[in-house]
Amino acid sequence: EDPLNPLDPSNPGGGTTTTPATPSSGSLKAGRATVINGGNGVRVRSGPGTNYDILATIPNGGSVQVVTSAGNDWYEVTFTAVGGVTTTGYMKGEFLSNS
Repeated sequence: EDPLNPLDPSNPGGGTTTTPATPSSGSLKAGRATVINGGNGVRVRSGPGTNYDILATIPNGGSVQVVTSAGNDWYEVTFTAVGGVTTTGYMKGEFLSNS
C-alpha cells in the first residue's frame, strides 16, 4: 500500500477529458449558431430529413439562428435568404456549432 500514489483509480481519465468538436444530438442551444464541417456548404431542408426539399445552401462559417431541436439530430433554424427574407428550415446538428 502506497498512500503517496498519484494515480487515483476513481478518476481513470486523469482529468484530461476533451469536448468533441461537433455537438452531440440535442446539445445545441437556441440562438445564434455557425455552420461548420460543411465543405462547399450545408443544405437547409424544408423538413427534418434528407427526403425534404432543399431551400438553400449556407456556406461554412455562415450564421443561422437555432429555433428548436426537431429530433434525430435535426434542428429548426432561421436564416436570412437572398433578398433579406427570413426563412425557416432544418439542418443536421453535426453542421452547427453555438461557439
